[in-house]
Order: sequence, then C-alpha cells, then structure tokens
Amino acid sequence: MISGIQHQPSAETLSRTSWKRAVPRKFVLLGVAWMLWLALIVLVHTWHLPFFANGGDGAGFQPSQPRTLVEADPGIAKTTLIGFAVFFLIETCSVVWRAVRHSSKAGVTGIVVAGLGFTAPLLFAFTPIGFLLLPFACLGVLLALPIGPIEPKGYPPAPPGWYPDPFLASPLRYWDGAMWTAWTG
Repeated sequence: MISGIQHQPSAETLSRTSWKRAVPRKFVLLGVAWMLWLALIVLVHTWHLPFFANGGDGAGFQPSQPRTLVEADPGIAKTTLIGFAVFFLIETCSVVWRAVRHSSKAGVTGIVVAGLGFTAPLLFAFTPIGFLLLPFACLGVLLALPIGPIEPKGYPPAPPGWYPDPFLASPLRYWDGAMWTAWTG
C-alpha cells in the first residue's frame, strides 16, 4: 500500500452500518404504530363528538344521543380496533422476520395487509372514525418498505485495494469496494 493514503470504509462496511441504523428505526416506527393504536382505543372510547352531543339540529344537548364513537356505533368501533390490532400484529411479524433474516426486500405480506388497511378508511369514510384510519394505513406502508439498503444483484464487488488503473492514467488506482477513487499510485 502507498503511504499517506487514508483507509476508507468499504461498501460492505457501509452496508452493515446502514443496516444497523435502519433496523432500530423500523422498530421505533413499529412502536409508534402500536402507541397510536392505543391512542385510537382511548380516542374511540372518550372523544365526544359535537354533532352527536347536540343531535345535529342545534337544539342543544339531548341525553339520549350517543356522545362517543363507541356509543355512536359500537360495531364499527370494535371491528376497526380489532382489525387494526391484527393489521399491526401481521406488520410486526413481517418486520421481525425480515430483520432476523437481514432481508433487504419489501415485506410482501406487509404490502398486502397495508393495501387492505387502505380499504378501511374507504369503507368507513362517512362514519366518525373513517378519517382517523388513514394514518394507520400509511404506517402500514412504511412498515412494509425494505428495512435496509437494497443489495445490487450480480457478482459481489471486488474487495477494496490497489488494482491496475482502468483509466490508464497511472499504474495503480485504489478501488474502495464500490467505485474507483481519485487515488493513484
């Protein structure tokens, strides 16, 4: 090796480093998804809807009218909560499976489930809970995206080192594992 040249990290080292950063980010996103689901449970059970509180006709509060989302439509509220619990459980399994296997592929199961997750806001679009579901579907898509950097297909690159200069500017040029550098020798 020629003296005075600083060692640069190889593409493999950079790939491992970006993987080590990407996995915790994905698990943080997964934690956020579960916390938002818990917040949805609280919201569904406690949020008082103004148009339910006054009966929708401006005549004032009518005690017989439902005031929370669960009171307004318990079937839709419970179905939605259970559906998104299953949704995030499947997404969690997909993320853990890909993280354990160091897979840089998108989670096909997660993508299918996220697609189904987008149908919930459409099905419940005209209900009080419908507009709350879109962020959950978006989280599902983010969780289904590849975890780490996508590895190029084909032959693995040559290890970093000094090789004959392909540009013929000097006898040797340094290959950093991903591309030719400006260092010549």
